[in-house]
Amino acid sequence: MPAYYAAVICGLALNYPSMYGLQSQLYSAQFPTRLRYTGMSIGIHIAAALGGGLAPVVAATLLPPTGSLAAVGIYVSCLALISATCAD
Repeated sequence: MPAYYAAVICGLALNYPSMYGLQSQLYSAQFPTRLRYTGMSIGIHIAAALGGGLAPVVAATLLPPTGSLAAVGIYVSCLALISATCAD
């Protein structure tokens, strides 16, 4: 069990800073100074509502007809592929 805790703590300590550390720089570079706060706020909140709000609904919709988590896994994999393509 201590190895599991160490793996989770190390994973979170390395992954989250690398994902979120540069976001403020990226977001602020996308908008001119007078629109920066509004542009960042709208973009972040719409993305959070669509990504975080629709994913559980779609997963709950896919599960009953298929009876398996494989469809949810394929859905999440497709989202990851779209995200990787957009990040490039």
